[in-house]
Amino acid sequence: MLESAEERGRIVRFAKELGVESRTARRWWKCYQEQTNEVPYKVSKNNVGCPSSFTNEHETYIRELLDKDPQLYSEDIIGELSKGFMGFSICKTQLNHACGD
Repeated sequence: MLESAEERGRIVRFAKELGVESRTARRWWKCYQEQTNEVPYKVSKNNVGCPSSFTNEHETYIRELLDKDPQLYSEDIIGELSKGFMGFSICKTQLNHACGD
C-alpha cells in the first residue's frame, strides 16, 4: 500500500499526539482501513458553521417547483424561494448542500 505524503504526515502527527510510534499508528490505520473500508474523520468543534435556516417546508416548496418545471436553474429556485418566503435568503452553495441528498 502506497501512502501519499499528506497521509503519511497525518499519521506521524496523530502518532505523536497519541504517544505511540508512527509505525504502530500506520499498522493500526492499515488494519482499520482493511476491516471497515471507510475513512474516519473528526468533526471540527471550532468551525461548525452557521445553522441552516432551510426547513422541510422549503424542501417541499422546491419539489413542487421542480414538479411543475424540471428545467429550473438554481437561480430560478432561489428567486422563487425569496418570493414565497419573505425574508428568506440562500446562496447556491447552501441550496446545493441542503438539497444534495
